[in-house]
Amino acid sequence: MKDINKIYRMNERNIQYYLDSSSKINPKRQSFKVASVYAIVGIIWIVTSDNLAVYVAGRDNLYEQIQTYKGWVFVLLTTLVIYISIRNSLMLFDKALNEIYQNYDELNKSHETLLELEGEIERQLQDLHILAYYDTFTKLPNKHLLEKEIKNLINSSKIESLTNKFAFICLTIDNLADINDILGHKYGDLLIKNVGNTLKDIINNPNKISKLKEDMFAIILLNIKDKNEVVDKVNNILLKLKRGWKINNQEFHISYNLGISLYPIDGSNFNDLLKNSNMALSKVKSLEKDKVSFYDKTIEERNVVKINLINEIIHAIENEQFSLFYQPIVDLKKNVVIGVEALIRWIHPKKGFVSPMDFVPLAESMGLIDNIEKWVFKQALMQKKSWNEKGYKSIKISINLSSKRMNNDCFIDELCSMTNSMEIDREEVQLEITETSVIDNLEIAGIMLNKLRSMGFKIALDDFGTGYSSLTYINSLSMDVVKIDKEFIKSISNKNKNAIIVTAVMNLIHSLDLVVVAEGIENIEQKEFLKLNGCDMGQGFLYSKALPAVEVEKLFTIKFE
Repeated sequence: MKDINKIYRMNERNIQYYLDSSSKINPKRQSFKVASVYAIVGIIWIVTSDNLAVYVAGRDNLYEQIQTYKGWVFVLLTTLVIYISIRNSLMLFDKALNEIYQNYDELNKSHETLLELEGEIERQLQDLHILAYYDTFTKLPNKHLLEKEIKNLINSSKIESLTNKFAFICLTIDNLADINDILGHKYGDLLIKNVGNTLKDIINNPNKISKLKEDMFAIILLNIKDKNEVVDKVNNILLKLKRGWKINNQEFHISYNLGISLYPIDGSNFNDLLKNSNMALSKVKSLEKDKVSFYDKTIEERNVVKINLINEIIHAIENEQFSLFYQPIVDLKKNVVIGVEALIRWIHPKKGFVSPMDFVPLAESMGLIDNIEKWVFKQALMQKKSWNEKGYKSIKISINLSSKRMNNDCFIDELCSMTNSMEIDREEVQLEITETSVIDNLEIAGIMLNKLRSMGFKIALDDFGTGYSSLTYINSLSMDVVKIDKEFIKSISNKNKNAIIVTAVMNLIHSLDLVVVAEGIENIEQKEFLKLNGCDMGQGFLYSKALPAVEVEKLFTIKFE
């Protein structure tokens, strides 16, 4: 573009040269100029030559000859003058023509360059349109183009007074993370592309298909009558999608989840329809695979409650609304407290007591548990230090450890740093894990627990009996204590099957040289049965509920009956 402007300015200067008064061609003036020169030269010549001839020859034959020669000389001189005058004008004209032809050629070249630039700009605009409105990998319309199409669809329905419903469906691939983890993202991308191609084949006009994000597609089914029709069409789509995908001789059975909102019932614009179908999708993800969920207001109400609770948890962390209570762990043979389990409690300023079951799982899912557990460990160890200083060094402190915290590489360093700075014997600190917290990654959990035990910490398997209840985990993981869940304990008697199972489990645990703790002891019959069958320790309401530190201290010096 700079070159074209330069050529234009140069041509403008050249043309201006011929428009200047000193150089421009004027036919009338030029003709008058030539005629005037000719007349003046002629008159001068005649007068001068006649006088000269009379002076030289007088009026005789020589005079006549000189007149003849003079005529020829005059013709030659005037011819020369006329030639020079016309030549100068024509040379100027020729120069002008050459400049015009040259400028014309340059303009032609500039025009060709402009045409090429125009073509390039058009190609770039097409590329930009594709980048703006299409997914570069699957070549499907993206979210922006789908939004425009939905707006046009809704506007045309309003203009034409149509009431036709359509379904806005969000579809996600469940197995994508597995494929990415096992084979790498290259094959995950290949799966997405294959799913996109399959959807292109089965979703016909006027229905629409779009790629919303990495593992999510949008399907718009037009002119639907009711939910039953949507379900039928969705089942047909899933039937064609649900097949084994074989990649590098590895077969994967792909499953999908779908969330559906309906226009105009669940939303009158693109954003509401997308939001509500996503809400329906989030609900179904917690259920079985290949499930379909329609949006309803209760989902949104639950989500509002969830969001409010998340915000309240964050405020509780910032404002230190949490506190620790401690439930005694009793030696069943000596009937004395030998340790306590630290349990988090949340006293909400407006709601009062909030159960850990209501906020701990949510905190884990939202990534907030790390901050909470950091606080719990610090507070529990500070309390242990305080009891040590009061003379209760034999009281062990038992703290629950989540899977997220256990997989944190910095956790061990933090824990060791706190016990060192507080001068706490690590053998007096017990970390409680659950089966479900280790089963997803048994190998990493084993490495972590071995490190902790090698540093002196005690490890307890909590809630044994609520998960897979496999003794394999007890044998393969490095631990010291197994805590039998209260669900087993609450129904035991000398005659029922639970009693037989609990007795057998305790015998097996003892055979592995581990300590057995029974949770949820609520009556004397349960205590006596456990004591008779060799259970080492117990905790439950029979002895005490979880108490604040000041109150639980009072139990350290008493002996239970």
